[in-house]
Amino acid sequence: MMAKQAGTPKQNRSPLQLDGLSPVLPELPSRQKDDMNSFETRHRLAALLIFLTALVLYLSTMAPTTSFWDCGEFITASYTLSVPHPPGAPFYLLLGRLFSMLPFPADIGARVNLISPVASALTVMLLYLSVIHLLAYWKTRTEMGLNEIFGAATGALVFMASDSFWFNAVEAEVYAISMLFTALVVWLAFVWHDRVSSGRGDGSRMLLLVFYIIGLAIGVHLLNVLALPMVFMVIYFHNRPKDELHMRLFWLGLCTLSILPVYPGVVLYFPRLVAAYGAGAIPTVLLALAFVFWVGQHWRQRWLSLSSAAILLMLLGYLSYVLILVRSGLNPPLDENDPQTIQGLIAYLSREQYGSQSITDQLLNRAAPFWSYQIQHMYNRYLGWNFLGQAADGSVNIFRYLALPALLAIWGMATHWMRDRHRAITISALFFLTGYAIVIYLNQTDPQPRERDYSYVGSFFAIALWVGIGAADVLERLREWLRKPGAGLAAGVLMLLVVPGLMTARGYHEHDRTGNFVAWDYAWNALNMLEPDAILFTNGDNDTFPLWYLQEVEGIRRDVRVVNLSLLNTGWYIRQLRDIEPKVPLSPEFTDEFISSRIDGGGREAIFWRYWGPSVWVDNTGKPLPRELWYRVPMSLENGERFSVRLEPSIRLEVGDGFDGPNFIRVQDRMILEILRAANWKRPVYMAITVPSYNFAGTYPLYRMDGLAFKMLGEVGPHDSDPAILEATLAKFETHFRGLNDPDVFFDSQIERLVQNYRSTYLELARAYEGTNDVERILATVDRMEKFMPPSVIPVAVGEHRRTIEMYKSLRRIDPVPTEQP
Repeated sequence: MMAKQAGTPKQNRSPLQLDGLSPVLPELPSRQKDDMNSFETRHRLAALLIFLTALVLYLSTMAPTTSFWDCGEFITASYTLSVPHPPGAPFYLLLGRLFSMLPFPADIGARVNLISPVASALTVMLLYLSVIHLLAYWKTRTEMGLNEIFGAATGALVFMASDSFWFNAVEAEVYAISMLFTALVVWLAFVWHDRVSSGRGDGSRMLLLVFYIIGLAIGVHLLNVLALPMVFMVIYFHNRPKDELHMRLFWLGLCTLSILPVYPGVVLYFPRLVAAYGAGAIPTVLLALAFVFWVGQHWRQRWLSLSSAAILLMLLGYLSYVLILVRSGLNPPLDENDPQTIQGLIAYLSREQYGSQSITDQLLNRAAPFWSYQIQHMYNRYLGWNFLGQAADGSVNIFRYLALPALLAIWGMATHWMRDRHRAITISALFFLTGYAIVIYLNQTDPQPRERDYSYVGSFFAIALWVGIGAADVLERLREWLRKPGAGLAAGVLMLLVVPGLMTARGYHEHDRTGNFVAWDYAWNALNMLEPDAILFTNGDNDTFPLWYLQEVEGIRRDVRVVNLSLLNTGWYIRQLRDIEPKVPLSPEFTDEFISSRIDGGGREAIFWRYWGPSVWVDNTGKPLPRELWYRVPMSLENGERFSVRLEPSIRLEVGDGFDGPNFIRVQDRMILEILRAANWKRPVYMAITVPSYNFAGTYPLYRMDGLAFKMLGEVGPHDSDPAILEATLAKFETHFRGLNDPDVFFDSQIERLVQNYRSTYLELARAYEGTNDVERILATVDRMEKFMPPSVIPVAVGEHRRTIEMYKSLRRIDPVPTEQP
């Protein structure tokens, strides 16, 4: 057998039976056949055990119900087949709907959560299989043994226990199944190369399957598209490995640009084509693809026929977005952006709700310090979390995992580049495009409302491949050094225990969600403290999505209308508030035409509907009003008495008014006032306690703190809290404080901050008792708070809460006031 150059697979190796292939094995000596059969058996068993290990780990730590951030929205949208935030995830919703119909668990949120453990366990197994494929580029199957199996298993199980991947694996989010699609594409690319290089067909069907999976994956998350360049690099290095350097760079550049035909190509331009030319554009595109396929077949240009078939299959997978169009037209409970037309779908896919800028501006004008924040803080820190360890304060703790995963990754990367630089280039491209390239493209602002490590799990997958290669090489060197029977097995077991075993042991408590019911309980408490038919203004995802889940999935407090202030800046949301029960009161002038021109439009009417500059503040004769009268908005109290609120502008636009300060208000500010005017005290109105005072549109003096929300009262404050109301509210809360006093339940910093709002309610009640000099009630209130939320489980927030608690505790040192004897 001729010596093989680096990067060229050996011809006598056998693909894995587990890969779904049926190879024709070359004739080998019986000893080699026995060795191969032994390896195949062990390999299949290892893959199965890795899958089961990951599945058991994720199921044992899975969230028992809805969680914070997007989970409540995705569960709700899955259960009701609704339309979540853009750009949507229709294929995920279909899967979620199927899982929601399972007979168990009892909690519907837990049923949808099950998608993530299953998908994540399959991903871990595929990573193991991919490492074996990578090792087989410089070793035949007959040369492989326990070292390769244990090494690949180490890489897979390190990824299983990595911080970001584990976090996504136990809740209802798109990232687990998105990563499964990415892992499947990576593995199929290696299987294609294995099949073609061993002469068992041209691999066309395998490539077509890859593109169909990419089409399906678009219906989950667009991150999967970033795996395409790696696929094309595998194809390139198989067909043209001996080009000159400048030609190699040219072809590798084209491989990288293979993203563009899919995104924005198919994803954005295909719907625009249909919008421009009508439904007839669809058969036209299909006929054009069929013609290109025929030309390729007739002229024996395989790449033409293969390309046209690949695009067709990608379009078929992409057609899951028809679900968004159909369901939006039926006005489901959630219908974000209302994309029931092709134009609406284009705006939905383009994420126009979040604003846009040119790609040049996005790449060149950095929204935050590039190196210190966007690279170091928003990527390198996450990389350290996963392969070095995370400290309690969110920094990197290099001693948590003894730096072992990171050292194996570096060793594996070096080994890969030395032994097989072609595949090393493909894995490096996957790492860069799913890591640093996303950082550059996203151009994130400082600060971010939450950690964004979930976006970069694809790059951590690539690192884990190198961990597997590094572990296999280290085990091989140890075996050669020790040269004792059983040394390889012992070293492999020790490797699993020391590296992924250590990571799993140290990360288990932090990733165990089994006792975490905070999102569900917080939503229940927030809804059930409100009066009937209330309107509740909320501020963001975490005080909105869990409430939607309880209302739409579990049918709790559907009489309450939740109004999200962020969405209140959009015309489609205002229409839904106006039209869908329980309706939000609005004046008759809010017709579709009015909303289109004043809120959705960009013309003069839309601009000056929000204008709040000096030209507004004139009397009937056009004479400027005194500055102290600016920003005063006339309102009516519950008794009909007129008063005014002060609404400061927060936006500056140059309109030639000669004013150098803010001169516009947000749509949400004006809409708050419009809703309050139309409600006219006929329905109770609340602001969630998470809404900052500057988002009250000047109405803050009208509100009283009643618990997790401020209630709007019919007279101008300040308003003292009502002890009776707070007592009744806390009595309800205390039936849904599950786990907050359990030291075995882990709560992250986000939850710790949020549940401080419960403490605020207790301390507000204690302050209310101060006016009565009832020391016993004050102390009893603080004792109740610490009973349900002991500081050992939920640390007290630094600042006012800590100072107030210490002040109340000091009352224990005050002698009780003597009472007169009868």
